[in-house]
Amino acid sequence: MTAVVYAGEVLPTVPAGGALSTDAPDTLAGLLAGWLVWLRGRRLSRNTLIAYRADVAGWVAYCEVHGVDPVRASKRDVTGWQAVTVEVPSPHTGRPPLAATVTRRYAALRSWWDYLVDQDVIAGVPMPSGRGPRVEADSHTVFLSTSEARALEARLQVESLHDQVVILLLLHGGLRGAELGALDVGHVVVEQGATVAKVVGKGRRRRDVPLSAAAVAAVDAYLIARARAVGLDHPGDLPAGAVLCERPGGRRHDSSSLGRLVRRVAHGAGIESWRRLSAHSLRHTCATAMRDAGVPLDDVQAILGHASITTTQRYERGRGALRRKVAAVAMLEAALAA
Repeated sequence: MTAVVYAGEVLPTVPAGGALSTDAPDTLAGLLAGWLVWLRGRRLSRNTLIAYRADVAGWVAYCEVHGVDPVRASKRDVTGWQAVTVEVPSPHTGRPPLAATVTRRYAALRSWWDYLVDQDVIAGVPMPSGRGPRVEADSHTVFLSTSEARALEARLQVESLHDQVVILLLLHGGLRGAELGALDVGHVVVEQGATVAKVVGKGRRRRDVPLSAAAVAAVDAYLIARARAVGLDHPGDLPAGAVLCERPGGRRHDSSSLGRLVRRVAHGAGIESWRRLSAHSLRHTCATAMRDAGVPLDDVQAILGHASITTTQRYERGRGALRRKVAAVAMLEAALAA
């Protein structure tokens, strides 16, 4: 995690475990450490804490450049930051951030000032009245067509057992990258005759995700190979707390490593859009394929673990957006040719 320095102070990061130091509560670093502890008490996931910390670090960096006190800012100061966070292109993509990202930044900064008010550091929250930008209705994640998904599955025949498991859990199970990375061997169980993955999703909400027959076969073969590699006779002898899909050294996957894996396999499958794919692309493909197959929207919501069906509906609108546009162009061509 990148270190951030303000006025000579190194700002705290989010440790994987253990306590944050709040020994100097009157310093900016101390206040930020206290804020992170306060957020932990609200049962936010570590990924959310990391994102919020990065968002508020962005605010602190803005204040450093513009000579603003990041604790005692005015509404005018925040308005200036809003203009920057909405319009300035991302250094990674060269494009402005998505509305959902900007909305999260607003929420992070709001929580920062809520904490300062709660601690009697400031009297009120300096956020301007009104809401942040509306999240766009359609999802812009690149996802695979049915034929591309089939090509990806066919490619798995020449990929490692590990890669087969990863792709099938994402494509057939619709798991988030962080959810897959957090799975242990003991999280795959048989209940009521079905093999399911015990997943902990956003907001620490738990759900059971049924595995497809192909995913079950891949997981079984992979765990048998893992057990034999360490001299065990049966995969059931593997420690329940062992990482399910482990990287070299037993490390867990993150969104970056999963994205690289997805792109590599997609490239091998001859998928033209492979450079633009991510782990989330396969989650989106899973949702789209289920809806195309006639799966009810609320069942898709349950499998994906969305707290609100509105989020699932964004996938639904994204699924039909291109088709509607193609139909509109065809109608235009027909009208012009008449």
